[in-house]
Amino acid sequence: MADPKFSPQTTLVLNYLKSGRALTNLIAITNLGVGSLTSRVAELRKAGVKVNDEWSFDHFERAYKRYTLGVEE
Repeated sequence: MADPKFSPQTTLVLNYLKSGRALTNLIAITNLGVGSLTSRVAELRKAGVKVNDEWSFDHFERAYKRYTLGVEE
């Protein structure tokens, strides 16, 4: 199956996740220039890409989500 046509930012997010690394909103903004990570993840999920998310906490106990690429079945 061919990859659907994604926006440049969505493609950046997908490529980052395909590298095996977890992606957070802070990383998306500072390293990738992606301002709305949740929207990009929603686009990927709508296209059938399995994206996992989990809540994590920093050392100040502030919550944030980490996104990883799921295993395709």
